[in-house]
Amino acid sequence: MKTVLLYGALGWRPILHARFATGSVGRIRSTIGVCLVVLFQPLLLWPSPVDVETPKNADTENLKHMSLEDLMQINVLSSASFFPVQSDKNPGFAQTFSAAEIEDSPIRTIGDLIDLKCPSFALGGSPREGLQMGGRGITSENTWRTLYLIDGHNTNHRVHFGMLEAVSTPVLGDIKSLEVITGPGAIVYGSGAFDGFINAIPRNGTDDAGLTTTLEYGFKEDLRKLEVGYGYSYGPGRDIYIDAAYFTSDGFEANDKWGYESSKANQAWAAELGNFDTKAMIRTARPYQFVGDNYRLATYVNCDDLKVHVIFGETDQDMFSFNEQGYVHSQYLLWQAKYLSELNPANSLEYILNGELFDEYYLWSANTLPAFDLGAKSGGDEMGTEGKLIYRTEMIPRNRIALGGAVGARDMDSMEQLFRKNDLIGPGNDATGAYNSLALFGEDFIALTEDLTAYAGLRYDKLFQETYQSLNSAAGVTPQPFTPDDLDHVSPRVGLSYQLGRNDTVKLSYQQGFRFPEPAMYGWHELFDNVLGDGGFERLPTLKTETLDSIELNYITKFPEERLTLSFNLFHNTYKDRLTWVWFNRGDGYMQPEGWDYAVKKVGWVGSYVNIDGTEYVDGGETVLGYAITDDLYFNVGYQLVHIDNLDVVRYPNQQVKLNLKSQFFSGRLVCDVYYIANPGGIDNSDTVQNPIYDRSRSMIDLAVSYKLTKDTKLKLVAENLLEDDVPPPTFNMDSPQSGHVGWDARRIYLTMITHF
Repeated sequence: MKTVLLYGALGWRPILHARFATGSVGRIRSTIGVCLVVLFQPLLLWPSPVDVETPKNADTENLKHMSLEDLMQINVLSSASFFPVQSDKNPGFAQTFSAAEIEDSPIRTIGDLIDLKCPSFALGGSPREGLQMGGRGITSENTWRTLYLIDGHNTNHRVHFGMLEAVSTPVLGDIKSLEVITGPGAIVYGSGAFDGFINAIPRNGTDDAGLTTTLEYGFKEDLRKLEVGYGYSYGPGRDIYIDAAYFTSDGFEANDKWGYESSKANQAWAAELGNFDTKAMIRTARPYQFVGDNYRLATYVNCDDLKVHVIFGETDQDMFSFNEQGYVHSQYLLWQAKYLSELNPANSLEYILNGELFDEYYLWSANTLPAFDLGAKSGGDEMGTEGKLIYRTEMIPRNRIALGGAVGARDMDSMEQLFRKNDLIGPGNDATGAYNSLALFGEDFIALTEDLTAYAGLRYDKLFQETYQSLNSAAGVTPQPFTPDDLDHVSPRVGLSYQLGRNDTVKLSYQQGFRFPEPAMYGWHELFDNVLGDGGFERLPTLKTETLDSIELNYITKFPEERLTLSFNLFHNTYKDRLTWVWFNRGDGYMQPEGWDYAVKKVGWVGSYVNIDGTEYVDGGETVLGYAITDDLYFNVGYQLVHIDNLDVVRYPNQQVKLNLKSQFFSGRLVCDVYYIANPGGIDNSDTVQNPIYDRSRSMIDLAVSYKLTKDTKLKLVAENLLEDDVPPPTFNMDSPQSGHVGWDARRIYLTMITHF
């Protein structure tokens, strides 16, 4: 029987595996001792007498009422460190977007924001997993490498999907601002903070007091959405914000077949199912469909030094695929409590406790699995909790030091549901098992001079694996319960930030990101291990931790009088042992050729999550320019160029242009906001793994026109893919764009009414 464990800051029940007590304690103590000596002791001897100045927390300002000139004069605080660090001094490149900026734009989801505004990231699609994000040359099949945070709370699923509902759900009304930060965030967030992270700063009842409503209708898919937010302050530092959203949509019949109907492979597959009609699958696919009732409820409470949020939601979203039709169900409860104890002006303790409960399943349509007339449900659930303690001190001149640790527990079960009756009839690709985790970390920001800041940090993570059970089966083979090896990793971060002048900053950083194998990866891996073992052949290579070593150089300059900002970023990323899904070929080195013959004969196909054997490199750069041409005309352009030395298929655009032009009329009552995205064609893949559509360039325009009827009421008209461009972005399935990009070629129109009282 499952039990949701709630741990107090001083009353944690022992959750660590017995193996932790038999040898790892000494190793961990030694590691932390070395960290302290190497990182901090030499830095305390630096001769400069400059003290570190704590920056003003710009998040307490009501940014949406500030002028552009004022916004350019402040430094927005970033979540890239254990300390509030000014965004032009934090590791990596940070972009911050306010709620007011999003409200006037065609951005309706987190995925839209990434796609339209962030040249460091790309948005794609995949069967089963829906929308997925890639960053700086690498696209993940399950959006596992980009974290989605809510006030620093990691909300990614571990059991299978990454952050599916967060990327594509059209609910943004509870967000005050969004940070998008490039580069690994392992020092703060551990495993999975790989190519970057997105942090949603929630609204509060002080800055956003009153009632806000949003009514939206989507003409193409018949979307209906209502969102209501209410903020209330009950004293200084005490407030509450509540947001509730309901949405549903019918979807539409797609036109973007990409040769699917005449594909010999699809026809052969259909013939095996009994002359199944692929035309029927095309007619019944419903992209941009949210089935039935979908909702999201969020509550944010601030009470002096205590911050709490609780979020509950449910979505049923179309798979965007001809190959595998149906929808993905997600239901979740997220909660976090943060308490900051100011011991004295120079020292503080922060206690953070968070948890996640997830249900997910696929509801396969009868077109995908004809044997099930009413469709087939397959999936599982997940429970996780983590407690973190952070000690911060500024007692030592010139230094801001953070030390702390985190412990967590996670449990996953295929064929189980937390919020609904257990009516699943298949395990899908989800995990059954559990693990406990331990993290120890330290970081120091050092003001070497008035203009030069250094930082150094180190983190140790330990994963204590418990028993897993794969419910996947093929050819009558189901793996026995197994226990993967425990895993650990040490990840460093160092960097320098130099203030060339009042408005010019240069940053150089080295960071390492890592990702432990996800629980869902072990299922198919163990299945084929058993198949090969039963046949007397060598097993698959053991799953290892993948790593990313990232070196990044940033230059940020501002011209406040000219109202111009300019950022240049250069990076060199080295990927080792990258984890991904691979369809095995005979003689590719993952298994003996004779073992491959045996597995194909027994199962009919061979594939699994594995580590790609070798080192991969991505070199590239980005530039972002923002220019207020006049008080009523704003221009922004972002450009990325990458060179990808990939051992697998390239699934990422080698160039991106993202352009935005925003103009205001009639004293700001009328706003026109236009976005343009361009990706050149011709990705360097062989014809056997790349559909000819990717030889063409992608060119997409999104448009929003909003008008204030009164000071409290606004109407907005949005047109997505105005030119009906039919080239999908590069993604995980480069050979089959009909797997995950169904409906993307359609023009989609939305009418929205927003009120503030």
